Order: sequence, then structure tokens, then C-alpha cells
Amino acid sequence: MARTPRPTRIKILNGEPNKNRINRNEPQPSERMPACPIWLSIAAKRIWRHEAPALHKARLLTFVDGPAFANYCLLRAMLKQAYEELDGSLTHEYTNKNGSTNEITKPQVTIIHTCTAQLISLSAKFGMTPADRSKITLDKDSGNEDELDIFLKTGKMN
Repeated sequence: MARTPRPTRIKILNGEPNKNRINRNEPQPSERMPACPIWLSIAAKRIWRHEAPALHKARLLTFVDGPAFANYCLLRAMLKQAYEELDGSLTHEYTNKNGSTNEITKPQVTIIHTCTAQLISLSAKFGMTPADRSKITLDKDSGNEDELDIFLKTGKMN
């Protein structure tokens, strides 16, 4: 199975040693920040408003990335909801048609597993996983930390 190609922006930020691997003719989408979709859940909109500005400021989120980032926000909201619904137990009792009672895994466990796998994949595409972040070098205009620096270090926005 072939490796997924890294986005050109990530290659540039990482300092790609082989300049031939950078596509100079790659289509350049509008750098304006995508609007938060109105159909997102309230929880997903909170995630969008919290993380989109930092990604856009690093030029890792452009107008055409909006649908993929919306999916990321939805997955994060679904993951949070599934964890909240677990109530500390991974299983519950189920009585089948014959009257037998069995311990079965709660559906939230499957949701958590699926959302986590998809989130890891989407996070990597936006340079948001620890391994991807460790490869990115941002130019410093001044000695001051900006919001992206704070977000990448702490995971929190001011």
C-alpha cells in the first residue's frame, strides 16, 4: 500500500530536502478562511470556532478545506458525546428473545473506536498530530508567541 502524499504546505513547513518533490504548479485555493457550516451541531461549531482560526493562521486551513475540517469537527463532537454516554462502563446487559441475559459491548465503544481512527487520519492531514507537528517549523516574525504557538503547545486558545 502506497503512503499518502503529504500536502505541499506541510512539505514546505517541514523543510523538504528534495526540492523536486515540491509541486510548484499545484493549484492554490483561496486562502480565505472557510465559514463554519450552519448544519454543524452546536458542539461541532464550538470546536470549529476554537480550532479553525489557529489552523487558518498557519495557512493549513483554506476555503476548499472547509468540508474536510467540518467532518473533523463533527467527529470530535461525536467522540465527546460517546465518551459522556459511557457512564464509566463499557458493557451493559442485554436480554435476547429467548430470555437469556448477556453482557454486550455498548454501541458507544464502537463509535469511539471508529471516530478515533477517522480523527487520527484527518488530524494528520491538517498537521495536528504530535508526529506531524514535530516536523513543522514555522517562521518567527518576532520573538513573541502568537495564538498558533500557544495552541500547538497547550492545545488551548486564549
